[in-house]
Amino acid sequence: MPPRSWVDLVGYQFEAVHDGAISQLLADPGTGPRVASALVGESVDSVVSVQRQGKVGRAKADIRVLATFHGEEHVIGVETKVDSQMSTDQLERTAANGDHVALLCLGASAMQTCTVVPVIDEDRNWAVMDLMRWSDLLREVELSPLMEQYRDAIVEEAAEHRRARAIARGEQAPKSFTPRNEDLIAWAWLDETWKAICSMEDPGRFRAHKDISGPIFFWEDSWADCASTAGGFYVDLMGTGGRHQIALKASGVAADLRYETHRIIAVMNIPNALPPARRVVASNTFTALVWDVTECTAIETALIALEARETGARAAAQL
Repeated sequence: MPPRSWVDLVGYQFEAVHDGAISQLLADPGTGPRVASALVGESVDSVVSVQRQGKVGRAKADIRVLATFHGEEHVIGVETKVDSQMSTDQLERTAANGDHVALLCLGASAMQTCTVVPVIDEDRNWAVMDLMRWSDLLREVELSPLMEQYRDAIVEEAAEHRRARAIARGEQAPKSFTPRNEDLIAWAWLDETWKAICSMEDPGRFRAHKDISGPIFFWEDSWADCASTAGGFYVDLMGTGGRHQIALKASGVAADLRYETHRIIAVMNIPNALPPARRVVASNTFTALVWDVTECTAIETALIALEARETGARAAAQL
């Protein structure tokens, strides 16, 4: 199939494609202030200059923008993530001098905002633009025919993400599986589960990553130190081979204590109203329990994740 636009020809997943498009939108007097305002969440009066790979804070940002708002000139660093691992490290470096930083998340990165959202507060000049808001913005501004091709690619991806989320929530059956849409469905399930946990309590920090088995959300703030030995317990949310799992894992526990770890958990009164936990005996994985939650709703999965965290804390107190 021939490429439908210059975006397809170059490759949507290349961050440089989006950096070029954003730079063009920011440099255009007709769209610059509107786009800059949306990126940083401030009412930008004008865009003074736009530079690719410009110095912001202690690092080079994908795009350095000089803009006026609140009667003063401000530096804005724009960072773009497409299908790559999210972390706050890049934001920390870019915002080191108190400059504003806007993070545009596209592709699988749009489903990893749990990594950065909890640390964005009023004391930081950070803002996150997700795929859906970016798509809505591009449909609202007047664009050249060349930029309309970029908008169409973004709108198409937004529709793909909506389908992935509907499938992850069990509202829609997948028509076909490709490595890309299977990956998106797994990321969508992780993100929907995180949102469900957030609807119940402040869960703290998660870290998103991907290994050979698939996408994973490591629940950083689920960690519980063992009471009398090294190591501890934590919870992973895992999208593995089309299955959805909650895993309680032990890390740093000495090999001779792993049998004791399983024994402690086995005698616990773990409620089985939702999918039962099953033990995994592969000691090299440090996995203590796994819940298969493929057939569960997001709320049911969130409750199991909270149960897994509590189980880990109880086990750590006894080890």
